[in-house]
Amino acid sequence: MAEEEKAAAPEETGKDDKDKKKKKKSSLPSKKGVKYCNELMAYDNGRLDIVKYDYKMLSDPNRGHWENTDQELLELTNTYYRNPIQDIKEGVIGIDFGTRSTVIVYQDESTTIWPLRIGAKDLQKPVQPTDFETPAIMHFINLEDFVATYNSVSGRPPTSWKDLVISHSAADSFVKSKSEDYYSYLNNLKQWCSQKQGSTRIKDKFASTFEMSSFLSIGQDDFNPIELYAYYLGSYINNMFNGVHMKYLLAYPVLFEKEVLDKIVTSFEKGIKKSLPAAILGNQEIMKKFSVKLGISEVASYAISALDAYSFQPSSDDVVYFSVFDFGAGNTQFNFGKYTRAQDDSRYIYNLDELSTQGDRYLGGEHLLELLAYEVFRNNKKLLRRKKIQFSCPVEGKKFIGSEAFLSNSQEARMNMIQLMEQLRPLLEEGAKLRRKCSVTLYNKDGFKKKRVRLKVNAKELEKIVKTRIESGIRTFFGFLEIAFEELDVSPTQVNIFLAGHSSKSKIVGTLFERIAKEINATLIKKGETNYRKYQEELATKLAEQQAKQATKEIEIEDDNFIPDFSEDVPQEEENPVDDNLSEEDVFGMLGSEEFEIMPEEIEEEEVVEEDEIIIDLPEPKQYSNDLFKIYPPLGTGRTQKGAGPSRSSYSTPTAKTGVAFGVVVGRKGGQINVTDHSRTETGEITFQYYVGDSDQYGIFVEKMSPHVKYGDWIYYSPASGEEVEVYYTTLPNTSPGGMPITETKKATMYFTSGYQTPGRSIYIKAVAPARISYMIGAEGENNNISTISSVGTIDLD
Repeated sequence: MAEEEKAAAPEETGKDDKDKKKKKKSSLPSKKGVKYCNELMAYDNGRLDIVKYDYKMLSDPNRGHWENTDQELLELTNTYYRNPIQDIKEGVIGIDFGTRSTVIVYQDESTTIWPLRIGAKDLQKPVQPTDFETPAIMHFINLEDFVATYNSVSGRPPTSWKDLVISHSAADSFVKSKSEDYYSYLNNLKQWCSQKQGSTRIKDKFASTFEMSSFLSIGQDDFNPIELYAYYLGSYINNMFNGVHMKYLLAYPVLFEKEVLDKIVTSFEKGIKKSLPAAILGNQEIMKKFSVKLGISEVASYAISALDAYSFQPSSDDVVYFSVFDFGAGNTQFNFGKYTRAQDDSRYIYNLDELSTQGDRYLGGEHLLELLAYEVFRNNKKLLRRKKIQFSCPVEGKKFIGSEAFLSNSQEARMNMIQLMEQLRPLLEEGAKLRRKCSVTLYNKDGFKKKRVRLKVNAKELEKIVKTRIESGIRTFFGFLEIAFEELDVSPTQVNIFLAGHSSKSKIVGTLFERIAKEINATLIKKGETNYRKYQEELATKLAEQQAKQATKEIEIEDDNFIPDFSEDVPQEEENPVDDNLSEEDVFGMLGSEEFEIMPEEIEEEEVVEEDEIIIDLPEPKQYSNDLFKIYPPLGTGRTQKGAGPSRSSYSTPTAKTGVAFGVVVGRKGGQINVTDHSRTETGEITFQYYVGDSDQYGIFVEKMSPHVKYGDWIYYSPASGEEVEVYYTTLPNTSPGGMPITETKKATMYFTSGYQTPGRSIYIKAVAPARISYMIGAEGENNNISTISSVGTIDLD
């Protein structure tokens, strides 16, 4: 046993076993001993609010307790210590850290993958679907005491659930909480990670206030809510019910920048490590096996689950093109890739190449609910004004005349949004019909509760908002695919589209997808036919031009080989006349003489004119089939179009919610699928994420820069004619025939020093990060090189 293990384990007494047994049998546990045993049985109950361990764990010589390290009390109570090293499990843990909740799965020594019931308080009770999710919300009750206890020991600290609550308990109390308790909760943890700027104040139930910087600004020893959330997840995973796990893989969102992902991994590693027993943390050899790493993307993970569930098994010559539309709570992610049989490396059965990724940052279930609640509040302005009730403005919400009297970022305004969102949730998630009025508890701006406030609800208007926003996201998705086809120069015969995410279960999504897919398919076919006609015309024109050039060249060659015959005009002296009456012998005899010797240079070969091969470098336009897009419903919905996978009801089968966690394990390094992400740069960064441009005279957005533009390439923006020049940007592509109104974009300003604005100089912009551009005044020189004239400025587009 290592020195570290000895320190954590109870000491050996060296006494005779028979004497020990006699002594233990003859002694009754004291009150102190009973209390000690009760504390051991309730150790993780107090930390995690899970069911207590049974007493037999303490008295069974082949079981024992990790924390039973007090030698005196161990002997007094006739109980046993268990070295947690004995409980280390082989295999890998897969984590899908979601916006609303987290899903965790486990693959043991076999190939079977099981979801872990990290949301269940009592594992002895029947399995419920909610057992496999841990809501990503935290309730701070006594944060100071929790942090102090958390930092007191290296592993498995005796923190109290009463000081900091997460998961279903926190989610349930959040909806029922008072407005003054709003800041004691931190929800949507994943979205909070992506917010680069601004600080957040946490005010726990004991009225202690904690200032939090943005996620990226949190220092090594600072209060880090993601670390604490990961500590809780690790504690649910690593306990005396489940054993100890050493290898963890996180699926990553394609819209998150590298520095954010790195910070998340570091936070998870620190938090999960804190959940391990001290005996393991102190063993350096064992800790070499501990790892928390990024796996593959969330959409690639889901694609793996869907491809398997729908029985795609490409042969050596097959290429299966796929795309995932992952409609989650916070955003929607897209990808496009191909799935093929592996041939170059015998370690793998399949190759999965993620060729391109993008997404819609604000198309998420929670964002949609915010828009719906915002619309209901707007339509009840008179009532709200009378009751002095305010509400907050969503990210995509548009202000209205007089909105300053209603919009606020106060805890009361935010709580009002939460309350109404919960009332409207059935409309979005279940397709339920709403009544014309709904009763909801709200808070006025002074913090007083107003019960049963009856709000008018225009159900048709709300349904229109949902359909319009989802349709916009779906069209963005198909626009992404069309761009991917062009940039990657591929013409798939069919693209298998897998709907993913909890929000994709809505009937609205499936209906819109089928309609828009047919429409886009028809548009692409028509576009392909038009381009092919143009191609044939251009091909015929170029062919005629090449043939004309060839004919001209042949004529020139004939002219060069033409030698005029002047033999009739210039009399020549006849030499060596030959008698016509000579015999053959005489003739051949004369040919053998020196007089008739024929010199090689006197023989001229006739030049042979070879026709040049006509080569026309003209790429053939893409053409598409009538069934280009095939839509597959979310896993676990019971509907299947290929194979029998999704119709199975076992919890070991991936669903729309668990498919990502399953897939990140299957797609791990060392697995049977070789996954390659081609969408990121060599440094692992995501591509540029915005459309940047100017406004034309009609107020229509004119695109200058689009996502996937190369970093560092200067792009012309406009003439250099002012000290302040506005630039517009959006995350959404233009899907309207009339163009995107400039009012639907955001605006920033480029500032220049006077004196640089002269004729011949222009403003140039370039992408330098996923959400950052640089700008300058420059001049175009030789070989299209851009020379810098003014100093370079930067704009953050987030």
